[in-house]
Amino acid sequence: MKKMFYILFLLFISSSFLSLHAQHNISIRLGVNCSSGIVYGPSTDITEGTLYTVGDWTIPSAYASIQPIYDAIKGSTFQLESGALTEDIQIDWILYNMSCTNGTYLPDGSLTEVVFNGYFLVKHQVSGVWTPQEPYAFNNNKSAILSIQNTSAFQSLIGNVLTGGALQLAFSYYAKSTNTFTYSGLTYTPPSPIDDPNGFWVLRAAHFSNIVGGNKNQITGVNDIVNSVPTEFGLKQNYPNPFNPSTLIEYSIPEKSYVELNVYNILGVKVANLVKSSKEAGIYKVEFNGSELSSGLYIYELKTNKATISRKMLLLK
Repeated sequence: MKKMFYILFLLFISSSFLSLHAQHNISIRLGVNCSSGIVYGPSTDITEGTLYTVGDWTIPSAYASIQPIYDAIKGSTFQLESGALTEDIQIDWILYNMSCTNGTYLPDGSLTEVVFNGYFLVKHQVSGVWTPQEPYAFNNNKSAILSIQNTSAFQSLIGNVLTGGALQLAFSYYAKSTNTFTYSGLTYTPPSPIDDPNGFWVLRAAHFSNIVGGNKNQITGVNDIVNSVPTEFGLKQNYPNPFNPSTLIEYSIPEKSYVELNVYNILGVKVANLVKSSKEAGIYKVEFNGSELSSGLYIYELKTNKATISRKMLLLK
């Protein structure tokens, strides 16, 4: 009887969780642009809340000089948080305005020291026709999350262009029509430590248009850059959620602290310890793999010297 009650409880939680929002479809494809035009790779279909990972792609020979820049973002991930959309959309993610000759970004207005130029063109259906809309804003205070892996190739790309290296990197929206930078609705956090090849530059965008990365003195002016050191202890909602079998958990600590990050089932039994060490102030991401666990609701908990925070997540197989 208890077992039956437990199963019914899980089914109720799962159905309630999924019914909160219908997951809309996203068709995403990567492209590269230079003076020869634009060439696109294969498209991939995902839904809100699921991760898209930049995989291998051999760029056609006419654009071969751009291959190192593409390879520098390989392994990066993209996700739209659940609830961000009210419709199905298409996204063209274009590595924009590059030289076909030497594979570097071209100066464009105020863009003279750029290492990343991602033009995100969103199309939605208007009277049955896929129509571009720019900018394309997301709903319910949700974000698009772009995590650029800090691989040696990406660090090399940064180091080759920026005076001062990776510590000088900043991200912003760029409005080509007015040749201006806009920061409202876009935040980012660097990996910690800054040279960790397994870390990520995590961008959270409230809308999609043209996102650039480059010299912070050029892109942010004087002091518009978001402080990379958090001001409070925090534990974000994991993504994707629901997940199968892996998900990412992000937490932040404003000062050096002993940190534990544990996962419990709904009976309060610890099923995983993800972190158990002293950490410097910063923002961290940890992967949790539930391949050996059964479907159900789980609780992940952050314990520090000064705060304890917990959240729920749902594993669905």
